[in-house]
Amino acid sequence: MQLDPNSAHWCFAMGCAFERLEELIERFNFENELSGHARYVGIDPEYLATVIDGFLSAREHIPGGNQTQLERLRNAIEQKIVPAYQAGKAAAQRWWQDSSVEEKAAFEESELSILTDETRKQAPPELSESAVNWFVEAYCRTMAMEWLYYVGNTPIGEID
Repeated sequence: MQLDPNSAHWCFAMGCAFERLEELIERFNFENELSGHARYVGIDPEYLATVIDGFLSAREHIPGGNQTQLERLRNAIEQKIVPAYQAGKAAAQRWWQDSSVEEKAAFEESELSILTDETRKQAPPELSESAVNWFVEAYCRTMAMEWLYYVGNTPIGEID
């Protein structure tokens, strides 16, 4: 099958992909992206950077304006999103290291809305709303991973 990047369906698909990338980077909304009972969305900035890099590696198929948009988004990931994400991850790791067994055990029962509200308060004040949401994503994802590790390595009867 030959890819014709000028065909209507590929132009439409690329346009939708670029719009979604822009939404996730510039207007990421943690609560709106959650699905079901999840405690985190599951997208990380490195994945988005890889997607953008893939598009940029095929520049000959991307119109100039879209190349500029992708480069701007790639820059935003590096300069704004990754630092916010890393800060959220570090904050969760600090909490987990400093918490008592009782606090760790209570995590499973914690209400997500309370967790996210408390997490937002920890985000650096200079972050954009999107970056704060990336901070929350990293925090909640790290907390969930720490909890799974904790449960998997704690003898039965010691978690309650």
